[in-house]
This record gives sequence, structure tokens and C-alpha cells, in this order.
Amino acid sequence: YDIFYSIYVLEKRRSERSGKPICPVSITFKDKNLKDSFKKSLTNSLRKGDVIAIKDDSDVFVMLPDLEFKQVKYVMDRVINQFLNNTDNKESEFVVKPVCLVQD
Repeated sequence: YDIFYSIYVLEKRRSERSGKPICPVSITFKDKNLKDSFKKSLTNSLRKGDVIAIKDDSDVFVMLPDLEFKQVKYVMDRVINQFLNNTDNKESEFVVKPVCLVQD
């Protein structure tokens, strides 16, 4: 989380200069056994400059620079649907929400 937060601070400063949005999101899933396979799916589905951080067994932070929440939500829904279509656990629940990051 600390590294993700540091990257967020840099991206936020860049966003303030450029006027481009920054909207980190939290993805929570109930099935803790999905963590590794979902992380791999995210890594394969997102752009090279996108940032992924695993907080714990059921929370993932994702930052897609230059996208607003509506666009990030669309991308995350697509990635999650693609993941569910390629896994045996089709009933897993995912919650995507914007996050306000603060340093611990």
C-alpha cells in the first residue's frame, strides 16, 4: 500500500499540472482464493502504465491514469467479466468503488 500511495501522490501532482484525471479504485471480492488468478488477469488486461496493488486477500487497488471514474468503472467491469468468463467460479462477487487515499 505504501508504494501504491507514493505512486498515487506523484500521479496526483501530474494530474494537477496537466488537468488530466486520476481516479484510483478499490476492487473487493469475497472469494479470497481468487487473489492470485485475478491479479494475473489484471496484469494481462491493463496497460503498461496502470498500477495494481494487492492490499490483502480480498482487496486490490488499481490506478488507471488519465481516466475518470466512469471510464475506470467500465474498464474494471470489462476486466472482471472477462476474468469470470475464463474461470470456473462464475458466481464470484466483485465491488468496484473509488477510493480516497490517505497515508497511514
